[in-house]
Amino acid sequence: MSLLRSYRAIARPPCSTLRILRPSLSCPGPRVHVGRFILQTRDQHNQPRNISQRASSGQPPVPPPQNEPTINENYPQYQPPNGNQYQEWEYQDPTFPHGQDPKVQILRPAIVTLALSLTFLATFSYLEAKHELKPRNLSLSSFWTARQKPPPSNAPAPVAVLQNEWKHLDPVSKLSWSIIGANTFIHLAGFPFQRLWNSMWHIPALNRTPTLLTSAFVHGGPMHLGFNMWASYQFLPPVGYSKLFRGDTYHITGFLLSAAVLTGWSQHAASTVFKRGFAKITPGGGFSGALFAVLGAYCMEYPTNKIGIVFLPFSFEAQYFMPAVMLFDFVGMVRGYRFVNFGHAAHLSGALMGIAYSYFDGYRNVWRPAVDSWKKVLRN
Repeated sequence: MSLLRSYRAIARPPCSTLRILRPSLSCPGPRVHVGRFILQTRDQHNQPRNISQRASSGQPPVPPPQNEPTINENYPQYQPPNGNQYQEWEYQDPTFPHGQDPKVQILRPAIVTLALSLTFLATFSYLEAKHELKPRNLSLSSFWTARQKPPPSNAPAPVAVLQNEWKHLDPVSKLSWSIIGANTFIHLAGFPFQRLWNSMWHIPALNRTPTLLTSAFVHGGPMHLGFNMWASYQFLPPVGYSKLFRGDTYHITGFLLSAAVLTGWSQHAASTVFKRGFAKITPGGGFSGALFAVLGAYCMEYPTNKIGIVFLPFSFEAQYFMPAVMLFDFVGMVRGYRFVNFGHAAHLSGALMGIAYSYFDGYRNVWRPAVDSWKKVLRN
């Protein structure tokens, strides 16, 4: 018989903070085990105390144990290899082989991130160019048809009310509510389809590039989802109708998706640059990186507008609020905080992206050249 005795156990994060890898019956969160153990025989473990110490304390010395015959003589006795008293044995998790510190790649995800961002720019600028070149029918018959009352709907009253409200929404508000609906649907779908939902989170140590995008649409709980969707509802419409986007939903959608991928890569790279705790094996997700890009653009486009923080009774001007938030995220990215564990690198990179896109006038210098290039191609 042998006794498994541990003198060091590393990396079992709390189940409440991580929800991916291997769901189990006792805990839905992931478990990553990296540990070293000592294999020791029962006789070696039950060694008597030092006889001189027991004599000095007034206790009678304990005689050394006698070699007693085993019950089954044919059962082989444990013999330590090479005469060592201890034998080290290391448990290796199959996800991260050899029990070593997982290596996080940076260059390959960076190339994929750049390729995805350019793909989003090319795709949505093509759609915008095609929309602008689409002929508009301004005949009298079409105008009269548009002014006629729509036929009565047979849909139930609540559905009819929602349809009517949706028709009266402006395009950017429709985009904002579509983002809210998509994120809410994916969050609720995580209950019946937990394995698929778990695979959407991004873990830096696994070096999976598709999750740089899919992780933007998963959230850790109702509060995480609620805060992000509230930010989308509050800040996306005014930014969408600013001079930076001018109500162009294709432009806003491409910007949001590019920001989601870029901020996801920033959080991925920060996990290996700033080695803090279990950052390499901690799943990351949420739409906050893209929303911080929107917030950065908001603070540049409306610097004197007031911004408040939830549950706080006061507000700040946007031009002073943004630097304070960026400083908070910078310290959190480098040193971390004990009371919160946010995606500080994603927040900081998103804010910088929004500020830079507004400062260098992304509409004139990035978006319009791409749209005009596609229009020339389509005309030919």
